[in-house]
Amino acid sequence: MARKRRTVAGPDDPRRLTDPRNIPTEYNNIEVTVDNLERLAEDILFDCCQETDTDPTEIPPSIWLYTLLEINEKLFRGNKSMLRTFPTGCDEYNAERVLKAYEVYKKLCVKHKQQITIKGFSDMTGISTQTIYNWDVDSKYNTVGYGSSSISPSIKSLDLAKTIRRDNEQSLEALLLDKSINPVKPLAILNRNHLWNMPGVTRETAPKRALSADKLPQLGGSEVCKINQNDAKSSEFLKTEKDAQKPLPELVEVHENKQ
Repeated sequence: MARKRRTVAGPDDPRRLTDPRNIPTEYNNIEVTVDNLERLAEDILFDCCQETDTDPTEIPPSIWLYTLLEINEKLFRGNKSMLRTFPTGCDEYNAERVLKAYEVYKKLCVKHKQQITIKGFSDMTGISTQTIYNWDVDSKYNTVGYGSSSISPSIKSLDLAKTIRRDNEQSLEALLLDKSINPVKPLAILNRNHLWNMPGVTRETAPKRALSADKLPQLGGSEVCKINQNDAKSSEFLKTEKDAQKPLPELVEVHENKQ
């Protein structure tokens, strides 16, 4: 008996319409997509603040992390069509949807005075931090020979990790200038992660630039004369110090007479 050949459903195949991966999940009877993600995320954030009796304008780090995990569980987990492209030969992230989700995360952080981080975006969306780093143009996993099901042609030039790092510095600077927030914490993070000029720390940790050939000290001519003059002055100073330590002749004579 001949084995029946298995066919792959094409883009217009009716089977694609019934694929559960393409059916968005619902939250409060609303289909969850990147287009209404911001409003739904704000609703969950408000519920978390009410549950923990927290002021939405002063959310502590632990409650903020709890909020991100709640958004992930209720909007992203199990909702494969949110950020991925179907149908494809493999599960690929859709660059446009990922960027829309990041814009929502960025707005939430700025509005509620939180630091923008790769880990925070990962906690909210479920995209692993390593995958985000792999999307960088200069990542070795973004080149031929390091194929990955999470890297599609539309997302290879995303450079999302670099974008988040720049936004991280900007968000910390905003927190630093906010008069309602103690500036010590954001300043310390800026100094450690972005080499801001904090006296006593940045100057020692920042890489020092080597001097060029034209800026190196010249050890000939006038420089030698200056060194000789400095040596002469040093010798005169030491001789004066030595003479000052000798006892005066009058005192030596008085001391001998007493004996």
